[in-house]
Amino acid sequence: MLIDRKKLTALVWTLLALGIWSVAAMLWVFQSALEARIVAGESIKDMSFSPDGTRLATANNKEAAFLWNLERSELPTVLSFRRFIPEAVRFSADGTRMVSSARSTTSGPHQPVRIDVWKTGTRTPEQTIEIPGGVIDEVAFADSSTVVGVLKDRLVMVDLQSNQVVDQLPLPNQIMTRLGRTPSGDFLVYGGSDRRASVWDSSKRAVIFDQPDTMVSIRDIDLSTDGRYLAACGRAPGDVGRLSVWNLADGKELGVPPGVPVLGCVRIVPDGSAVVASHGQGRFIIWRFNAGYLTFDQELAADGRVERMAFAPDGRRLAIATSTSLSIWEFPSGKQLQVLVDPLKLYSLRRIVRWGKISLFLLGTAILGWTFRHRLRIGT
Repeated sequence: MLIDRKKLTALVWTLLALGIWSVAAMLWVFQSALEARIVAGESIKDMSFSPDGTRLATANNKEAAFLWNLERSELPTVLSFRRFIPEAVRFSADGTRMVSSARSTTSGPHQPVRIDVWKTGTRTPEQTIEIPGGVIDEVAFADSSTVVGVLKDRLVMVDLQSNQVVDQLPLPNQIMTRLGRTPSGDFLVYGGSDRRASVWDSSKRAVIFDQPDTMVSIRDIDLSTDGRYLAACGRAPGDVGRLSVWNLADGKELGVPPGVPVLGCVRIVPDGSAVVASHGQGRFIIWRFNAGYLTFDQELAADGRVERMAFAPDGRRLAIATSTSLSIWEFPSGKQLQVLVDPLKLYSLRRIVRWGKISLFLLGTAILGWTFRHRLRIGT
């Protein structure tokens, strides 16, 4: 049986064009994954490690949260929030579940607030609870069946079995937006706004610490894991930086070094041994607790202006988010361990993939057009 060479040539060129189109389609999918990774590093609002430190959850301003597996180099799991922007994300004590809070993208005082419960590693929530009005600034598991969140001027408790708010505890003011716990398991709600730093105890239902006129403006505040220390950073009169750390047992402020730069983010190491704060020059400073004083330890360079920080539970790793990048650092050595989002490499790779995809698509189209025009026609 003789094979028509003209038809065979046309078939070969057609298959080649289809193969090129297939590669272009794969690049299209790869570009979507690159876009997701780029978005994951932008405008991060909150971060938290899993209890075993193997995963990192991040929430940003793009209607999505991301779950990173730090043991494997792979794309993050995307948790989608349609028409909602996540505010906070936290793991359960055993790390098998996550809870997140989100606000509606539409404005208005009566827009719902959403709490989602996720099985760790899945893309869709197991449960969704909507509460009318406000913004839940922080959320956490009280136990396996109860979630607690800070909503405007009250602390709300949600029963996961009935999907209902079972208790609401009024807060004394609206500057308290952060959530911590005492070693006995009681919740401490704390916050800083303008000049005031405050802590409220859920077991006593009373303010246990209140410090007015702390500084001109408080930019960030953090409570130690054991509920012993409160740290705040911001700007002092004269447009200079200020770091304040208090012992909540007696309310006294620890001695802090003067003349620090204007700080934007502060975190206390989980074991309570040091305080880490970042400033606008893309660096972060470590101070050690030493007999009622903070003493300078070292200053390290980051990849850019640090906007968010989070410690792993063991205190040996520190997640740092800048405006466009996300990385994991060893503490206290300051060695960079992982770069989860590297904007320079990702932007360059995205440009290559974008032009490669377009070029291959046009090449495949040109080959197919030339084949049908000049070599043709199969079946004639």
